[in-house]
Amino acid sequence: MKFFKERDIIGILQKECFTGKKIDPLRLQAGLQLYETLSFSQGKAFEPYIKEIVPNIMNCIADAKEPVRACANAANQQIIRNFSNYAIKQVVPMFLDGLKTDNWRGKYAAVEAVGNMAHCAPKQISGFLPDIVKALREVLNDTHEKVHEAAIKAVSKIGSVIKCPEVAELLDVIILALGNSNLHLNACLDALLKTSFVHAIDAPSLSLLVPLVDIGLTMHDNTSKQMASKLMGNICNLTQDPEDLLPYMKILIPAIKNSLFDSIPEIRASASKALGKLSKGLGLANSIELLEWLNMNLHRKDLAPSERSGAAQGLSEVVSTHGDNFFSNQCKEIITLARSKDM
Repeated sequence: MKFFKERDIIGILQKECFTGKKIDPLRLQAGLQLYETLSFSQGKAFEPYIKEIVPNIMNCIADAKEPVRACANAANQQIIRNFSNYAIKQVVPMFLDGLKTDNWRGKYAAVEAVGNMAHCAPKQISGFLPDIVKALREVLNDTHEKVHEAAIKAVSKIGSVIKCPEVAELLDVIILALGNSNLHLNACLDALLKTSFVHAIDAPSLSLLVPLVDIGLTMHDNTSKQMASKLMGNICNLTQDPEDLLPYMKILIPAIKNSLFDSIPEIRASASKALGKLSKGLGLANSIELLEWLNMNLHRKDLAPSERSGAAQGLSEVVSTHGDNFFSNQCKEIITLARSKDM
């Protein structure tokens, strides 16, 4: 790559193939094929040029000519296979920003790129899957047919690397629920709850299941909330690596907190059980902030009795999951606070 840097090969390639009046399908294909070849031959040494070449590839993915699109997708897939964690961090924001554009071709290119990345580098992007699936959920409802179809394919590519066969079998139902929760969510949640899981839930599975829980917990009907709470508990019990749950805390915790304060006792009970299982999966070290929030709300005078009851239920479920010593210490603190004249 030293020779390429000294001779500014990438700069010349940019000038001759991707900018100016000289642009034509053959030049675009030649430039894309060279990108693919360089990535294949140089591996991670080609990464310093990622920021320069990714915009060209994304533009070509949305090109009107099919041969250009094919070369762009091939180059994209080859480059993604060699991505390190550093490179992933560089390009994921670029792809996600592309999903927000009003131009359908640009959005289509970003969706295609995200789908290829999920398929070719599942391990490297596992930490970004929450943001990726959240962005794809919005694109699934896009009014442009090609963008909508590309979003379905992208979610399917995430599903293709799922190692949990029980989730993989329900992929079509899950995609329907993510795309139109009003029509398909309850049927999807019901199917998942009726499924007997014998395999652990992996990170790609979590990326599709957690959004369903989030949607269910924020729905207005009680049935959705109860089923979502039960599914949350099942997910925590079956997750292969508890650390896989950490990227989803910013999604799950607000939804569960909201359900804990619900006026219906059954919803509060389901949410508290889900919270206990979630805390068990995360471990005590990752539950300290949650415990502080529960303790604070347990003793707040400005909350309605039902809300304080939800905090109490949630606290009892969380405390009971972390062993006898922790249980005894927490009970002493709660009793001391309850006897305080300020309460």
